[in-house]
Amino acid sequence: MTRLFALALSLCLSLTLQAAPVREASPPPDFELVFAGEPVTMEAGRITFLLRNNTGADAQVLLIPRLERQDGDGGWEEVPFLERAGFCGMADPLSAEGRECTIEPFELWGVLEDGTYRLGYEVTGSDGVQTLVQGEFQFHVDLQICGYPLAED
Repeated sequence: MTRLFALALSLCLSLTLQAAPVREASPPPDFELVFAGEPVTMEAGRITFLLRNNTGADAQVLLIPRLERQDGDGGWEEVPFLERAGFCGMADPLSAEGRECTIEPFELWGVLEDGTYRLGYEVTGSDGVQTLVQGEFQFHVDLQICGYPLAED
């Protein structure tokens, strides 16, 4: 009985002393689109974000934004541009340090509703591979009442 107890105790100790497998942190993606804060609000009619380049090499970005809004079923619907919106179609440099960008949604898409959006840009790495870099954000219309109250009768 003593041997059986010792064997059971050694099995328990060996099971509990085994180290759990260490999970290695996955490396960041080559490119990221990151917003300054949540929820995103229109400060002076603009949204500011950072395009991060984690590759260590220069790349290119096509500054034609793609905006999608999440529907009630969890799917994504593209937000169409206003007719007057236009783009040159030439890729801009994206340095190894990344770049801060600003867009003016009212000029491109008109008035946006509260909701979850996904903004994306085509990035071409130094290896020639194109990637759609996207970032999700919650948009909240921050209405501030400006003016004077109506006169009372």
